[in-house]
Amino acid sequence: MAAPKKTQILANSEITSLQEEKRELEAALKEIDDGAGSGTRGGSIDKDALRRQAKAIDQKIEAGSPVNVRGLAKDKMADRAKQLEEQFTVGMPTRDQMRNPGKYPGVIRQNYEWQKRNSSAIKEWKQLQRQLEPGDPTMPSQERLRRS
Repeated sequence: MAAPKKTQILANSEITSLQEEKRELEAALKEIDDGAGSGTRGGSIDKDALRRQAKAIDQKIEAGSPVNVRGLAKDKMADRAKQLEEQFTVGMPTRDQMRNPGKYPGVIRQNYEWQKRNSSAIKEWKQLQRQLEPGDPTMPSQERLRRS
């Protein structure tokens, strides 16, 4: 059984961006190997540095990718996520309040203070959601918990 990771789990968009960056580095390496830039300033590009960057990206993706959590560990994570939801949704301004701040004076400050008060719980909850539902980019959004 895989234990939950202690490092920050990357969002799907972050992983996709890193993969694209790696593809660009690999394409540059291929062009250099094919002779592009030889005899010019492009010929002095440090291929080893590009390879190190690509390897570092691989390591970052590996460290930030969610592991497959099952059984008791997944249940514990889901219970903790539920506990955090119950904790940080107290005092959370409603959707209606946030959409109509003119009707609800002070709601912007209330939301700011709510976020400040609950920032560590929200961060932990987001990490748990990324681990529990890695394929769903909307899961780690606390906005889906906001009452109407």
